[in-house]
Amino acid sequence: MRNYNRNPTILELKDQLMLTIFGSYENKTAIAELVSLKDSLQADGYKKCKLVRDYAFPRKNPNENYDQYFNRKSIYWIQNSDACIFVFLDGVRNDGVAFELQYTCYNLEEKLETSLIAIDSKCSRYTTSLLRGKIATLLQDEKIIQFLFKNRGQLFNRCKKSSLSFLKIRQYYLLERIKKY
Repeated sequence: MRNYNRNPTILELKDQLMLTIFGSYENKTAIAELVSLKDSLQADGYKKCKLVRDYAFPRKNPNENYDQYFNRKSIYWIQNSDACIFVFLDGVRNDGVAFELQYTCYNLEEKLETSLIAIDSKCSRYTTSLLRGKIATLLQDEKIIQFLFKNRGQLFNRCKKSSLSFLKIRQYYLLERIKKY
């Protein structure tokens, strides 16, 4: 670990932000989109940016099926990430990411200030009306960020800008974490 003689700047903390991307793994195209977003963020300095599937922890328990395991693993990384990006892609079922977002909205409201909802503009109904209603209220109260994207470039750029704001919000926590190790 680095030994800082001074506090690092916000930009020097990019490699410390645990940023997790949540999205549909329904097909290879969807996975490729999520991987491309992760690679773009990592290339921009967010070295700890991962998809949920990239994490080796927590491990699957022998007494749980894969559905139970994926549920537990997703919730674990929502709770333990510094920031979350929920990506809704067109042409795939977004049930999993909708569940992850719903869990966050109703159970972890403190995580919302470092959460981003990215929705492909071609998605007519990315989730249920109840969750859309909850998100509309959170948007009114300025508790979460949501945007529509038309292409990969818009998605990447907006995620990078939002990640920078997440760094500003989490900077003191990240500094404390650096000092511990």
